[in-house]
Amino acid sequence: MTSSGFAARGARCARATLRLAVPAALFSIALPLVAASHTIEPTTIHVSLNGDDGNPGTKDAPLASWQAAVDRAGPGDTILIEPGIYRVSGARLAKGGTEGTPVTLRGDGGLAVLDCSGLENGSITYCLHLLSNWWRISNIAVTGARQNTDGAWAVGLLIEDASNNVLEGVQSFENQGPGILI
Repeated sequence: MTSSGFAARGARCARATLRLAVPAALFSIALPLVAASHTIEPTTIHVSLNGDDGNPGTKDAPLASWQAAVDRAGPGDTILIEPGIYRVSGARLAKGGTEGTPVTLRGDGGLAVLDCSGLENGSITYCLHLLSNWWRISNIAVTGARQNTDGAWAVGLLIEDASNNVLEGVQSFENQGPGILI
């Protein structure tokens, strides 16, 4: 390519840069408006034995599983679990809240029990696995975590790589290993 070819390309690039200067200026003005419009208010997510994970998680249309609620929750949200025994394959709390906006997981008006006794032997060894920060967990119980085929401990509530969490009224019973392991 001749030097005049590079010069022609440089001129095209300069023109393109000038064309982008105006939208970039508009973008810098619009950015605070976009950021402000993405403020999310904390929500309450409901779980019921009669729920369905295809529901929105409202009081009138609750979810069925703890995991579906946990997956939808974000900082400041509250998950209310209707009292009862939920037979499940475990739940992982892998994302949490923040210092000013913890995530709350709470039995709603009574004890909500996460029963992992139906797990296949050789599968996970915990019933509830807390892997994140800033959770408030209350009025729940975990039960039924069983040894796996390798003989690894079965834990009702495993808290791992997590801090700034509060447990109140949490029960763990009839597990084949530690009830709560931190």
